[in-house]
Amino acid sequence: IGALKHAVRLQPDFVHAHIALGASYIRRGDFQEAVDLLEDSAHLAPDDYNIFYYLGTAMRMMGKVRESLSILEKAVSLAPDSVHARFSLGLAYYDSKRLELARDEFLETVRLRPDFADAHFLLGGLYHSALEDPERSLFHLRKAEKLFSKLKDYPKVSRVRELMAAQPV
Repeated sequence: IGALKHAVRLQPDFVHAHIALGASYIRRGDFQEAVDLLEDSAHLAPDDYNIFYYLGTAMRMMGKVRESLSILEKAVSLAPDSVHARFSLGLAYYDSKRLELARDEFLETVRLRPDFADAHFLLGGLYHSALEDPERSLFHLRKAEKLFSKLKDYPKVSRVRELMAAQPV
């Protein structure tokens, strides 16, 4: 982080240094630092979806879900094929209980990247409970199970199997 701060000081107009520093703050759990930096940096590149993706992600992680929605929506409008922006927007919709919109973003995520295990898992969960479509739920849960197995993420495989076992027969 120190090197990125130095890069921002040396080249205050170099937006990529701001984005990298904001992402580093998020990884470290310093969400307010990320928000402060990225809000101040947005004027440098108002059409760079990365600023809005990381800003919206940091706000969502801070629990400011409502504020994150419009920011993540802007990120998706700037980069409609960004898997990460779409997935994060889906998470924000999910957190705000706008489940049909969350489903739509997760479906778009797996359309863009069919091997996105977490999106399949969340779709399986949505279809299992809130959207009550057992057939679609099992479809996405089976996909998630295969993908998590491939990734050797066995705790998530177990969670998928628990949800599959809870399916109505």
